[in-house]
Amino acid sequence: MRQMNRAARYDRGRRVGTPTVLLTALFLFAPLLRPCHAAPRNPLRVADDAPVIEAPAGTAYTNPREKAEIERLIEGSDLWFPEKRVIRIIFPTDGWRLERNEFTGIPEFEHIDVAAVLDIGNPEYDVLVETTVLRDLDFFGLFASDMALKPHFAQIVGKIKKAEGVVIFGNDYKIPKIYKENGEAKGILVEIARLVDDRMAGYALNVGLFPWARAYQHALHGGGGIIGLSKTSEREAIFEYSDVIYHDKVVIVTLREKAFDYREMADLRGKTIGIGRGGSFGDEYERARASGVLNVEEDSGPVIRLKKLLRGRLDCALISPGRFALNQTIRQDPLLTRNRGRFVILPQPFKQDPNYLGFVKTMKMGGFLNAFNDALRDAKASGAVAEIIDRYDGGGGGGPPPDNIRRGPPG
Repeated sequence: MRQMNRAARYDRGRRVGTPTVLLTALFLFAPLLRPCHAAPRNPLRVADDAPVIEAPAGTAYTNPREKAEIERLIEGSDLWFPEKRVIRIIFPTDGWRLERNEFTGIPEFEHIDVAAVLDIGNPEYDVLVETTVLRDLDFFGLFASDMALKPHFAQIVGKIKKAEGVVIFGNDYKIPKIYKENGEAKGILVEIARLVDDRMAGYALNVGLFPWARAYQHALHGGGGIIGLSKTSEREAIFEYSDVIYHDKVVIVTLREKAFDYREMADLRGKTIGIGRGGSFGDEYERARASGVLNVEEDSGPVIRLKKLLRGRLDCALISPGRFALNQTIRQDPLLTRNRGRFVILPQPFKQDPNYLGFVKTMKMGGFLNAFNDALRDAKASGAVAEIIDRYDGGGGGGPPPDNIRRGPPG
């Protein structure tokens, strides 16, 4: 019996001890099974005869965690000239990835091909570097762990001519079309401009937002272009225009007790109308204003405009783009919020105003505008521009309009 108990204890110890030993061994020797992560002793250098190329068109990589990890690896590796700046990471299209598989010889599921555009301090060009990021497979490939750069697969593909910086000004408070929030440019026009910028080679857009009158003066004096610009005969003599970027729905807002039928410009005769300072809505508007049909009072923003409406200083206010802009404006101020049920939008819009990007003719930006128009047409054809507009017009970020913001009388 004593021998049997001793044998049982031995057997139990063996069953417990064997897995423990195996796990300890795996823990100690697992690092030896991983691919080497070390950066090269001799970082890549740019050859004098490296070709000048355009960076391949990239597609956004959809896994945020892996994207962030890849950026961290690139910025922290000696391979990437750590004293210089990584200005863009490209996640190549599927076609390019398949071509690169033949070069790397690594199965598709184990790696991600990436490219980085590096600022190497040369005023003439940046460089494009390709490499492979491996998913680091532990325990004989059973569990995916961290990712690692594979320096021996990296190569400099060529030099990239630096993009020409182009400054564009715009309105800093035209929610949701274009506005500034916490110092950052946002809105429909900003998103479309950035979308077009991504599709243009050789240019880099820099958007600066100010009150409209100041933005217009900056553009008028050749400091840059201006986005959200309407066309008038006077402006066409001064500015070169892009294709239409966006149609701005300008609505007439009044108080419920002051609602009236509106069908044409003449219906506004004798009424005081509030608009943003420096604003214009085309030749018909300018003629009506010059002839006295329109009595216009300018202001610095839609919040002030609606407050004037509440206090009886205006008969109506022009607000754009549409109902979304009215809702957003009301949310900005407690007084407007308390009186939101008094505001109505007349059924007939004042105008569907085409918005453009313009540069004064003395800047000679025709070549840029041609490239901008080509990229804009491509973006529209792909549906990407419509997606941006729908996200806002569908109530993106603001929800559906409140029921108690009523429309004016039918007509």
